[in-house]
Amino acid sequence: MQSDFKPRRRRLFVLNFLVSFFSISIISTGFLMMFLSQSNLARQKELDSAGRNAIDTVTYFITYKINRLTNDLEFLSNILFNHEEDSVDYSDVASIWIDYSNSRSVYDQIRYIDLDGDEIIRINYGANGAYIVPQNELQNKKDRYYFEDTVKLEQDQVFVSPLDLNMENNQIEQPLKPMIRLGKPYFNRHNQKTGIVVLNYTAKDILHQVQSIAASSSGEIYLLNEQGYWLYHETDPNKEWAFMFDPDSTVSFAAEFPEEWSAMQSGASETIQTKNGVFHYSKLYCGEILDKGVGDGTVFNQAGDWVVVDRIPNTSPDWRY
Repeated sequence: MQSDFKPRRRRLFVLNFLVSFFSISIISTGFLMMFLSQSNLARQKELDSAGRNAIDTVTYFITYKINRLTNDLEFLSNILFNHEEDSVDYSDVASIWIDYSNSRSVYDQIRYIDLDGDEIIRINYGANGAYIVPQNELQNKKDRYYFEDTVKLEQDQVFVSPLDLNMENNQIEQPLKPMIRLGKPYFNRHNQKTGIVVLNYTAKDILHQVQSIAASSSGEIYLLNEQGYWLYHETDPNKEWAFMFDPDSTVSFAAEFPEEWSAMQSGASETIQTKNGVFHYSKLYCGEILDKGVGDGTVFNQAGDWVVVDRIPNTSPDWRY
């Protein structure tokens, strides 16, 4: 009996030890999992907040920028209106336009174009500031879409082009110049339409700021046009402006992420999670923003609606959260 007691006691001791060990392990694991879960949740909230803040900042900045464009167009048109109508010398207008171009530093060109499409005044903005283009370098823009769409408008109507790349002599200008063109018909003191006033807004003004904001985001920032093409791609600039080089290009967010693009059509601002990552997005209704700058006038907006996206890719270290 004595010999059987010791092995049983040892077995009982081992059993109690194992039960205690596993109990402590289970409890410790539970606390560890709870801690990790709370840490993951905190990181999720941090990433979500950073993504939404980046989207909101980009949206606010772009709204502020494009809201001023129609006001500037109206101001520059009024300068032309105050010019002595019987004079063919527009040096006074050019002088004021040059000063304004230098003060704003965001307009690549300010132009007065007559009804035949001939540039009458053209102020360019270069590396050394604004200057008037000599008469012998002025061009005819009758075949450009922004002339055709603006010259047919009436008073208090404004044309706004898509955001695309500038063209000179029917070629995409190099280095690339992203542009938004605003135009309005010009009526003289006799209420006669004599031409149009056109602003070429240098959209790098917007895109550089988007780039700065993107640096503070954990995800990848994109700016998309209404067709789902990239106007800005934080990590792969080669995907930008594909539609300018090939109107049927499939290099687009809409083609690469069809499920996500389809979902984005149903809401103004949301978060989507798919196998491709987490997508925070917000729509920019450019027409509504531009309308605020023309009072009782009408904006013919071809810029469409833009979409700002913050994406955490499935290849990102943050995806695990």
